[in-house]
Amino acid sequence: MIFNQKEPISHKKLERLGLTGYEEKRCIDCFPSSTIAALIENSTVGLFGFAIIHNGSRIRVQHGSDGEIYIDVGDPLPEKSESYIDFKNSVSEDEEEEIINETGEEGYEEFLQFESAWGVPNLLSKRFLGEYVETIDGGKIEFTRYERR
Repeated sequence: MIFNQKEPISHKKLERLGLTGYEEKRCIDCFPSSTIAALIENSTVGLFGFAIIHNGSRIRVQHGSDGEIYIDVGDPLPEKSESYIDFKNSVSEDEEEEIINETGEEGYEEFLQFESAWGVPNLLSKRFLGEYVETIDGGKIEFTRYERR
């Protein structure tokens, strides 16, 4: 399977979590043998989310906001490790010390986990679209062709 996923996430499991929606089904119906990436990022409120679907099966879903991860289904993608390393390296020693003093080592790790998860949609856009989401001009994106095989 794609992304070294051991097994796809069943729709039944996600239905129990309340995560299956009409829009997702329509995308899967239109692109049944494809990889679908749904991405959202809003830096104003610290919100991020993404879903990766391959051949109609969810591979990875994660959503969080304001320092909390609310949905976390599937194995982490390679982009998560890259984002974690990049973010951890960007934290100054003073900032690290301040966070550890306020929240402890566990709180610091939770901070790193959330902030690095927040960076994953940006890296996924680079993988799927060739550009980071932060640099894409939304006015220039146009769906131009679809062929059902």
